[in-house]
Amino acid sequence: MTTNRRRFLMGLACGAVLPRAMSAEAWPDRSVHVIVGSSAGGGADTVARLFARAMYEPLGQSLVIENRGGASGMIASNLVVHERPDGYTVLYDTFASVINSIAHKLSYDFEKDLRPVSQAVNAPSVMLVSTKSPYKSVQEFVAAARARPGKMTYASGGIGGVAHFCGEMLMKYEGVKLIHVPYKGGAPAVVDLLGGRVDTYFGNISSAIGYIRQGKLRPLAVTSNERLSVLPKIPSFVELGFPEFVISDWNGFFLPGKTPEGIVQRLSKAVQQVAREKPILERLDTLGLGAVGSTPEEFRTFLADQAKRWAALIKSNNIVLK
Repeated sequence: MTTNRRRFLMGLACGAVLPRAMSAEAWPDRSVHVIVGSSAGGGADTVARLFARAMYEPLGQSLVIENRGGASGMIASNLVVHERPDGYTVLYDTFASVINSIAHKLSYDFEKDLRPVSQAVNAPSVMLVSTKSPYKSVQEFVAAARARPGKMTYASGGIGGVAHFCGEMLMKYEGVKLIHVPYKGGAPAVVDLLGGRVDTYFGNISSAIGYIRQGKLRPLAVTSNERLSVLPKIPSFVELGFPEFVISDWNGFFLPGKTPEGIVQRLSKAVQQVAREKPILERLDTLGLGAVGSTPEEFRTFLADQAKRWAALIKSNNIVLK
């Protein structure tokens, strides 16, 4: 091969790589669309909008929220994995995405077709009963459930969601039998809890705190490692003697699987920066949420650990996710 020919081919190779590198450096040069797999006004949507507004400063472009709820987030995920991997379509997903990858035959490969960017927050749940309920503590609720095996109920916002798994953990660690009543979202579950049609519900604290302050719902325990500043009088399940009863409806950012590394890292650093800002930390604290802001590598490790943990619970409790 002649020297000129070799130089020509090398030039073609460099030219093929250069636009990809330049696009990563220039990104973003227009608005970025963030697809949220839940309805507007819910816990995940609230946090996604909080981060989106704050990320304008590090990115220099607006992040536009689009809600695509349904099918435990699978509609949103399926949409994003088929978008161009150019960084302009981002997925904001939750706990249910890992359960979906374990329990359902998806049209995409969760590990290959989505790139973890950063975990934004941890969102502990709170075990709730109506203030009209006779139960003032977890111990009283469990005693009643033991006296009436298979009669008492717990609501969830859908099969495979964090509230569903909270109920399964309660049954596992307390040795009781409850009836799972899944709803199409947390809002109708709360309506029936308020109306006394179900006995308990593990709610997202950011969504439940208003009802608690209005005296309509009574919190019994939280699923974080320790008590939360927003509910300082309410014990954690860990405090009650169940060290494994820690579960969070985490939220995080993902990109399509073939997105260039430079874009992944820049978006991740923006999330990390926002997760350290004092106004964001203060706002999250009022919602009972904890900021995370992990690296892509840390988020990937976290997701792998989550998959292993919940696959084990599905097996031990014979959970049917249909």
